[in-house]
Amino acid sequence: MKIEFLNPSGKWELLSEFNMEYLSMHKDRTLSGTTRAGTSTTFRAIAVDSGEVLDMWHSDEG
Repeated sequence: MKIEFLNPSGKWELLSEFNMEYLSMHKDRTLSGTTRAGTSTTFRAIAVDSGEVLDMWHSDEG
């Protein structure tokens, strides 16, 4: 799976790739603003094999 963020130009950019069991840890990290994507950013978790969006959230939810 991978996490992408919506950059200021409106394009999805890869933030990280990881195993499904680490989704909550990565989501907590993005909600706290401790990633290179910064704050006030939209994120999505995507299944690499199918391209299905598994979760989507905004950093302001944290």
